[in-house]
Formats: sequence, C-alpha cells, structure tokens
Amino acid sequence: VHLPILGLVGVLAFGGGAFGIMKATPIGFLPLTDNGYLFVDVQLPDAAALEWTETVSLRLEEQILRIPGVTNTVFW
Repeated sequence: VHLPILGLVGVLAFGGGAFGIMKATPIGFLPLTDNGYLFVDVQLPDAAALEWTETVSLRLEEQILRIPGVTNTVFW
C-alpha cells in the first residue's frame, strides 16, 4: 500500500514542478526586453578575395549607419 502512494506523490510532485516552471517561462516569441539587435549575413561567391569581402562589408556598414536610430555596428 505504501509503494503506490509514494509513486502517486512523486508523480504529483513532478507534475506540479513542471507546471510551475511552465508558468514562470515567458511564452512570447520575442523576449520581454528587445535589445534592438539585427544580425546580417553577407555571403560572397566561393573563393572571393578578402579585399572584396572587406569592401562589401564597409559599403554595407555605411548604408546601415545612414538608417535613423542606428548608433553603431560591429563586423567580424
């Protein structure tokens, strides 16, 4: 008699813990604090020269910085 009751208590505790975690987790697609980051991927043709990649990246950076509200950029 003790073993089934102990099992039932364990299942209820696990279910209650899972329910509590689900209620505490945000459910929206975007986080509550949107930091305003935008990631851009630049892909040139295979075997593109490094100078060409840097030139395209700098041109893109100049265009992005012209957008109102953009304060800085980081290129890797």
